[in-house]
Amino acid sequence: MERDQAYLDHILLLLDEQETPFIAAASGKALTDEAQKRNHHIRLLCDDGLLMRDTDDTYRLTAKGHTHVRGLREAPPRYTSGLKRLS
Repeated sequence: MERDQAYLDHILLLLDEQETPFIAAASGKALTDEAQKRNHHIRLLCDDGLLMRDTDDTYRLTAKGHTHVRGLREAPPRYTSGLKRLS
């Protein structure tokens, strides 16, 4: 599965905006494609030190994660997603 930076940022921003500071990983034998993508990206955020496991299936932002979210909020918007390659 490919790393999707916009999806990683989206998870972090949503987690920061929630009342509760936790995100649950999906579990079960037959996960949807979206649940697999979410779990994969939660693991990637853990690899980067931005999330850490709190209980068996819940994760929380780390201090590094909060700092990263602050940087996302202060950064200028990204305008490259809809741009076409110039010939």
